Amino acid sequence: MKLFLTIIIAAMQFLIVILPLKGKMSDENLRFPHLTGKGKLLVLCCIITLIATVWLYSKVENDENTSRLKFERELKIELKKANDSYTTKIDSSNKTTIEILAKYGLKVDSAQTRIEKLVKDSTNVVTKIYNSEDPEFAMYKIETIKRTADTLKIKIFFTSNDATSYKVNFKMDIAILDLKGKLKMLVKDFNMLAPNLTLSKDKTISYDIDFPKPNYHSIVFRMKGTYYKFDNKKFNLDRLYSYEINKETPTFGVPSSLRNDEMKAFFQNK
Repeated sequence: MKLFLTIIIAAMQFLIVILPLKGKMSDENLRFPHLTGKGKLLVLCCIITLIATVWLYSKVENDENTSRLKFERELKIELKKANDSYTTKIDSSNKTTIEILAKYGLKVDSAQTRIEKLVKDSTNVVTKIYNSEDPEFAMYKIETIKRTADTLKIKIFFTSNDATSYKVNFKMDIAILDLKGKLKMLVKDFNMLAPNLTLSKDKTISYDIDFPKPNYHSIVFRMKGTYYKFDNKKFNLDRLYSYEINKETPTFGVPSSLRNDEMKAFFQNK
């Protein structure tokens, strides 16, 4: 349909240019000048051009909206699948960790966020493993796993710098920056990792996401939530990261201060 409308518009514009060169558009010899046959045809061409242009614009807008909604729907499905798979892996990993610690006479005290030594007598001796540094839970890097004309698969890495991060809970807002520099929200308040996560110092954990049709400038992430130190000192998370894919080698980083303020305002208003 869009090709047909484009051809109609081009044909009408051609006639609009040619008709005035082929003769008079109006007969001025009469007392009340009126349009000649060519003049009426010229007016008709203008009307058809206007109608076809409006129709084409409406069609393009509708196709873009349909494509965007399909994109968001497919992305949410992929994110849910990945999240369900990741939660299962975390539960299995936690079970394995508990079993390993038990072999060495240790246990995890999740309420106090510490590792304790199992004691079978009445002395109740507890061995606490502490670190005086404040932890910094952050997005570490992003890697492209696969990219085609129809899909982009990336791996997001998280790390805990300087010390172990306890009871990590955060949600992720994800938006895209299109080729015109306009931000569009894709997903809001997405639980990317398992709740109350513990991540040891300098260790990393990753998460895979599939994005359909990567025909945009970059992906913007807002990570918001909380995490704790071993002594229950609380830290708030509210950080922005971007992954620029509109180049041969994608770039991961933090937006500039100007773009950072603009993007934060965008997320807060959604």
